[in-house]
Amino acid sequence: VESKNTAQEFSKRLKEKDKDAFKDEIKASKEIVKKIDTLIALYLGREDDRQGITRNPEVTVVQRIGTASYYSGSRPNGLTSTEKVLMKQARDEMSAAIKETNAFFVTEWPEYKSKMETLEVSPFKETETFKID
Repeated sequence: VESKNTAQEFSKRLKEKDKDAFKDEIKASKEIVKKIDTLIALYLGREDDRQGITRNPEVTVVQRIGTASYYSGSRPNGLTSTEKVLMKQARDEMSAAIKETNAFFVTEWPEYKSKMETLEVSPFKETETFKID
């Protein structure tokens, strides 16, 4: 989320500075934010704009962990094969999500970061002088 906020802040500052001159960098920021949203969705799911009582068919890491935790905590006589399967599914889902997240931050994020670090975007505006005749 911190990386997403950083990319969004870069995009905002570049738009304020010069939308046309930094068109490619703004586009790169939007693309990186989309990729980060995809990673966040692995853990928490996608944002759902539907109203009312709805159910999202995709299963997230948090849902897997919650289900495994609920079942494990509800068994007074120890774990059964069901709880063991649920815990394995949660572990596998978490492992896959972490691999994907790590791959992103090893390959794509450093490239984006180095590209943005080369920009010279000063927070100061151009100073104008006025002549009085």
